[in-house]
Order: sequence, then C-alpha cells, then structure tokens
Amino acid sequence: MSKGSAITIDNLTVKYSNKTVLDHFSLSVKSGENVIIAGPNGCGKTTLLKALMGMVRPDGGTIEITDRRKGSIAYCGQEKASSDFPISVREVLKLGIPASCSAEQAKHRIQEALGMTHCSSLENRNFFSLSGGEKQRVSIARCLCQDPSLILLDEPSTYLDANGKDELFAILDRLAKSPLTILMVTHEAELFEHFATWNRVQLPKVGA
Repeated sequence: MSKGSAITIDNLTVKYSNKTVLDHFSLSVKSGENVIIAGPNGCGKTTLLKALMGMVRPDGGTIEITDRRKGSIAYCGQEKASSDFPISVREVLKLGIPASCSAEQAKHRIQEALGMTHCSSLENRNFFSLSGGEKQRVSIARCLCQDPSLILLDEPSTYLDANGKDELFAILDRLAKSPLTILMVTHEAELFEHFATWNRVQLPKVGA
C-alpha cells in the first residue's frame, strides 16, 4: 500500500456565483495523518474535497499535495445508488484497478481490498442488491484498489443504519493504522466523537 500524501491548504477561498463557500481556509496535514473535518450542511465540506481533487478551481489561496500521480487520490462519497444493472462486487472493484496493472496484480489488489473491508463474502454478489452499509464498504474497497496515498471520504455514514455505521467505523479504525492519509468530512457529531484520536477540525459556515 502506498505511503500517504502531505497536504498544505493556505487561505483557500472558493465562490459559486459570487457566493463565498470557503473563506480563507487553511489546513496542514502530515503524510499518513488521519483528519476528520466537521461542520454544518452548506459550510463547504464537499467543495473542499472537490478542490483537493482538482474539480473546483479556487478563487484564492493555494493547495499543495505531495503525491498527485494518477490514481493517488481516491474519493468515496455517500453511497445510495440503486439500479437493476447486473454488476458484481468484483466487477465494481475492477473499476478501481489502474490499466497499468497486470492480471496477477489486479487479482492481488482485489483480494487484499476485499479482506481489508470485510467484503470477501460479497465478491460475487450483485452490487445493487447489497445493503447501504455493504455498498459503502465495497466503495471503500474500490478506492483501495487504486493503491492511493490519499483517501477522501465525503459523509460516508449517511444513509447507514446503526449496524452499517459500526461496520464502517471498524474499517476506518483499521485503515487509520495504515500509511494512508485519510481526510473525512461529516456533519454527524457521532463520527466526530468516535474518531477522537484523529486530528479534528471544525469548519465554520461562512457568514455564520
């Protein structure tokens, strides 16, 4: 598994239609560090992650990430997708495998990711037949198949019941011990309290 990425955000400002969403936000994250950013809905949490992925151009400030090679940043959002499309969990994980991987490397990554997320028993199941918690675990496994150095988690516990949250917490507790850098955003106080050993940041709502 790759080493983590170091992140330096300095006075980041992002606006949508002249409305300021992030206002001079700064954050320093060490390589391999685990960070949870909490804040109310509308405070710019998802915008922050999009800026880190290069999907949003800042109106001010800078973002520096030590490892920006292709596939080094993996994103896991709020998993609620439903469909009748017949795609297995294994096929979903293949979507995260870089084209440069050999068949043997791909097989190893998939098996390792399934094991780390407790999804081995789901390998041949239809992804869309899974529960919300199972889908979220598979989505994290797909991220791991990229062999990223940085994982961005956007409200990962949304739509999960108590059992699903317990499973998610167990996986994240395990990943937190790996070399990965993990940055998670949430509005749920339960997550902020559970991950008390992580570097915790409160993101205020602009104008509040």
